[in-house]
Amino acid sequence: MLHATTKLAAIGCLLTLSAYATSLFPPLAELSAHSGDEGGGPLIKRGNALVFKVHVEPPTLNHLVKLSVADDGIVLDSSALAGQDFRKVVTGWETLDQRQFNDESHQIKLEVTGPEKGVISIYFEGRTDDGKHFYKPTHVRSNGQRSILSAISTLPANFQHFHLRFDFTTPGIYRIHDIAFAGVSSYSRSPDAPRRSPELIFHAPFDGNAQPAIAKGNAQPLAAERLDFQPGLLGQALYVTKDNQADLRYATTGNIVPNCGTIALWVKPDWDDLAGVSYTKKDYHSFFCMDRPSPRNGSGAIWLWSWGAVPRADTSDMSDSYKTGTKSLASDQWAHVAMTWDENGSALFINGRPAKTASDGHSPLATDKNAHLILKDQNIPFFFVGSHQQGEYANAWLDDLRIYSAPLTNDEIYALASDVQYFTLDVSSKYVHPGTDKPINATVSIVRDGPMAFAWKLLDAQQQVHQQSSAAITPPPRQDGVRAFPLAIASKDLAPGKYQLVVSEVSGNHQGLRERQTDILVLRDKNPWLSSDDELTLSHVATIVPTPDMNDQQLLHVGPLHTRSLNGRTYLEADSARGSRFVVRAALPDKDAIYLLEWDYPDDKRRSADIIAQSAIAQANEYELQTGYAAGDEYANSNDFITQKCLYFPRSEDIAIIFMTARKDAPAAVAEIRIHKVLAGLPPVAITAPPPVNDWQRSLGLYFEDPAILYDFGVLASSMTTLETTVERCAAYMKYSGQDILTYPVVWYQGRIGDTYNPRNHPEDFMGAFLSKFDREGLGFMASCNQHNMPIGQLRITSQTINDGSLHASPVSIWNTGRPNPGGWHGTSPNFNILHPDVQQHVIQNVDQIIAEGVAHPSFKGITFHLTKHVFLWFGDIEAGYNDYAIDAFTKDTGIAVPVNRKDPLRGKAYADWLQANAFAEWVDWRCRELAAFYKSIAQRLRDARPDLRLNLCSFLAMPDIAHPDYAQPDFNAMMARRAGLNPEYYHDCDNIVITQTIYPADYRWRDDGRNTPADAYEHLRVFDSLPGCYDLLNDAKTPWLHQHDRYWESAIGSQKADHWSDTPSYIASPWFHESGWRVSTINPAGRHAMKHFVLPLRYHDLLAITKGGFLIGTHGMDEFLRPFAQAFRALPAQPFADLDTHSETVVARVLELNGDTWFYIANTGDTPATVDLAISGDGVIDLVTGKALDGFRDNHGTLSLAPYDLRSCKTSGSQSIGVRVPD
Repeated sequence: MLHATTKLAAIGCLLTLSAYATSLFPPLAELSAHSGDEGGGPLIKRGNALVFKVHVEPPTLNHLVKLSVADDGIVLDSSALAGQDFRKVVTGWETLDQRQFNDESHQIKLEVTGPEKGVISIYFEGRTDDGKHFYKPTHVRSNGQRSILSAISTLPANFQHFHLRFDFTTPGIYRIHDIAFAGVSSYSRSPDAPRRSPELIFHAPFDGNAQPAIAKGNAQPLAAERLDFQPGLLGQALYVTKDNQADLRYATTGNIVPNCGTIALWVKPDWDDLAGVSYTKKDYHSFFCMDRPSPRNGSGAIWLWSWGAVPRADTSDMSDSYKTGTKSLASDQWAHVAMTWDENGSALFINGRPAKTASDGHSPLATDKNAHLILKDQNIPFFFVGSHQQGEYANAWLDDLRIYSAPLTNDEIYALASDVQYFTLDVSSKYVHPGTDKPINATVSIVRDGPMAFAWKLLDAQQQVHQQSSAAITPPPRQDGVRAFPLAIASKDLAPGKYQLVVSEVSGNHQGLRERQTDILVLRDKNPWLSSDDELTLSHVATIVPTPDMNDQQLLHVGPLHTRSLNGRTYLEADSARGSRFVVRAALPDKDAIYLLEWDYPDDKRRSADIIAQSAIAQANEYELQTGYAAGDEYANSNDFITQKCLYFPRSEDIAIIFMTARKDAPAAVAEIRIHKVLAGLPPVAITAPPPVNDWQRSLGLYFEDPAILYDFGVLASSMTTLETTVERCAAYMKYSGQDILTYPVVWYQGRIGDTYNPRNHPEDFMGAFLSKFDREGLGFMASCNQHNMPIGQLRITSQTINDGSLHASPVSIWNTGRPNPGGWHGTSPNFNILHPDVQQHVIQNVDQIIAEGVAHPSFKGITFHLTKHVFLWFGDIEAGYNDYAIDAFTKDTGIAVPVNRKDPLRGKAYADWLQANAFAEWVDWRCRELAAFYKSIAQRLRDARPDLRLNLCSFLAMPDIAHPDYAQPDFNAMMARRAGLNPEYYHDCDNIVITQTIYPADYRWRDDGRNTPADAYEHLRVFDSLPGCYDLLNDAKTPWLHQHDRYWESAIGSQKADHWSDTPSYIASPWFHESGWRVSTINPAGRHAMKHFVLPLRYHDLLAITKGGFLIGTHGMDEFLRPFAQAFRALPAQPFADLDTHSETVVARVLELNGDTWFYIANTGDTPATVDLAISGDGVIDLVTGKALDGFRDNHGTLSLAPYDLRSCKTSGSQSIGVRVPD
């Protein structure tokens, strides 16, 4: 996702004021309140010295805040801001003179009486010695009583200036009784410190009792109640469920080291199949848990558990960081679960393999000492096994618990698991089509030597044996270090459904895990969500006319409601304040269906409406329909009502539809809502397919920046069966809306999505599921690579290596600052340099894996390089890539020496400065040529695998870079792409490379919040994507594509958080309604304006493909316009047409002669209707949408009427001259 909540290295809690804390309050009698000068905020002074300062954002409201000094503290009264459009009240405490903090942890304590649920943000803030703005916030709430709120952070060594800052977001009266500041003791350890030697300090085999075999501390359980021991993996195992309520506790002292260690045990869940199920707190399953204090963060309470079926490891540090498994734990199957931790982080291992799922914004270059901050002297006396405080029961068998005094290595943990799990089972493809002769191919790999015998069986969904081995299989001896044998299971007679392949070692000669299982899904042959009808068949469910008179079981709202009218028809309008909204409840007859939701809204003024449909009680990751409309301003109003129609895949029968004002003074409104059930599935739009060109046709497609499709189709697709439903529904929607290609992340921020990195919890071999299904559906799949980070091995990233120049020879990219990326994310230049051979080899490895898995599938169409500024698949920006080896290669190739002191640790800056002044054009051009050579080598790998496979170079630069000084340059997008390394003129000799320009259609409306947006650039942004320069990157492209990136209208406004960067949350409390806590809505232009960004770019380029998306299905609400456009666009051959002179700036026409026919199209790229005169030298002009003679064309002439953003495609036989003219 393009934005994520920042994890704060601090903690907010209610505490008792510690004796050591130093109060910063001067005597109250010496304080006095003052008004600010010239509209500034009020002040508190001690004599002439500033103590406390206040200002409001925006400052025009400073006069509404009052400060005074009372007997018990300072009184901040912001109650007059209630109902005002303000962000927060910012205050600074200026009495702290300390400037040196020695990289140690410190604590702020704020003693305050504030309103109930008043939102306060506590900041450490200042400017460090090297001039950097340092700030660390934490968000807390006042509770209506006198309380002490706290924040903790590790601070840099030295500051030029430092102060404490408190932001008050909720209007009210705050009485500040005291402010204290002091150092606190926390664990720390240099990453360069020698490795600790781990010792087994606790081992509980659970062989019939709870007595540990090894215990360096107290060996007697502190509690051992209602324990149940049953046959386990190694002898017996402890069985803990919510039914037996087993309670087992041990002392921590001596048995676990708080700041470092390893926990490992075997787990066999005894729960229903939870994959594909939304989880709640009742689904917590604790395997090991130190008694968690309140607050937990910073305590170091180790917690190894599973949320539903997803394993998780928490260290309870100040950032509340954790690791989650990359796949769900399977019911009734043993799994080895382990975690390691120390002062620099943690790791989770499943079956001996690391689960590397990291946060989206994780950077291996970050050196933040707050990332894993754990306080000393927390005194947690005991730990639980299988539960926590009479709850969170494991519902599992637990065996062979081991605790080590330090982290084991990856190899040591793998050996620990493999010692028991002595063979593995792998299947080449888990998704099988019925009725094929192709067998299910599996491989059994064996760790141990010695005599063995194996048997296998294939079980159906009812656990009945469908097939089995006829005799024991004797594996071969080890050869070249490998001992393995293949299995081939016939699949031709398998009916659709889920099967389980079970392989058992039956010799009886070996102790350990003697049985391995894997799931296989035989796919449905027919898509149940498709219809053979020409149009939707609907059954009316409900009509709702929202009014303020509806009761609170039907309507909820935040902010005032307004009843207004347009053309004699009334409608309901939310207030104009951002975040104002109303909720309409509706009932559906059943949830396992598709619905058409439509609403009429007034297109009469500027409106930015965020609309979501969700379960009345929101489920986890429910993103099926988060949409909206943008009307007015850049999209001329029709001054009438518009109907927006959206397909909806619900998760429950009780639903809510929320209409929200997404931006100030652009209120959401609706007159009527209608709900219809789709009865027979979705009818595919009829496409008259043209002759293919190099096995390609023009395409329209869905495009996902974020691998979030699992959330979009009415089921949580984290299981194989729910994934099949999702793929089928996705295919049905694509064919209904006229889209034929899906671009989806296979390599994402932290690497290849799979066993060791699995954001969004994808089922195994998810790409295989899409390819197998799309093969049958006739759809295409492009695997996208959107990678930010790669493994760094033993490379040490420390403050020293960042500053001493020692990273120059590494894959880490050196910036024009002389240092690498300081841990930034989106919008910053790459962490790694694409010119380093290790980086290129890593990319090639991913590419080769994708090709190997996709090449046999006709639906596999190639690979997309998703080129944002931070992706290391290119240079990202001119500010990155100044490593020694890059400069050396530049000098060798161009003969231009760069005279810089090679002993200067910050020589990267000197390189950049010299090149900027002396050889900038040569430097930019050389980088483009180097990158082109690499990209062509990737394209050759694709071509060698299959001639039709393509490499799509999709540039996301640089429309969003609104603060750039060159933003108004006509060729800004192309210029920034060249500086990042992409110049299309170097690809003319490579037929299977695609150049794609990305535009951001909603950017102008999305940025309408005044945040960090220069006014002049904002006005330019309004017309940016209407100008020819926006598309200059495509000028030299042989195969020009366009992508529309949907802005994420992210908001936590419906959550119960204290505060959030996106919006100030305003939770709606209702027994029947729980709002989705996170929105990423796609707000599309109103009515026919929705087609603007499909058609307007044709004014400048003959596009061969257009994609749209981001986090969601981005085309919801525009299907009625997209379907006829798809019919016209996809009926044209995928080859550039020649321009015709139409004597118009907005109406364009192009022509192509191919295979003895003359093809042409006419596009109205403007927002008003147009008429064209058409003259053709021959007869028999066919409308490619209807397949019939072109209406109105007679005797070689005709007149066509074009709606706004209309496309008409035609064909005539033979070589004909075409004349198209817009009348004067």
